[in-house]
Amino acid sequence: MNKEKTKTKKIRVQAVLDESLVEIIDDMAGKMGMTRSFFLSCLLDYAVEDERWLINFLNTRVARGLLSLYDKLDGGKRKRKAKKNISEYEQLSKRLEDEK
Repeated sequence: MNKEKTKTKKIRVQAVLDESLVEIIDDMAGKMGMTRSFFLSCLLDYAVEDERWLINFLNTRVARGLLSLYDKLDGGKRKRKAKKNISEYEQLSKRLEDEK
């Protein structure tokens, strides 16, 4: 992450996760010498920062081919759900861009 370091107010958030996922997260954070909270904070920070990469990737021929194959295998359920999620994601992306 090559963004300027500025002090921002930190707020506490809660999430409910599968126990097996928490074990994996704890293991990964431990290997990196991080707390669970800091590790998840870093992951989310990178995810938001890389949103443009994700949108660009989803528009590649390779991704469309893989998603098309997956749709054939699951009967199109993912495609219907993805359209709703992409619409919500595009709205969030636009709002983040407008805030800059």
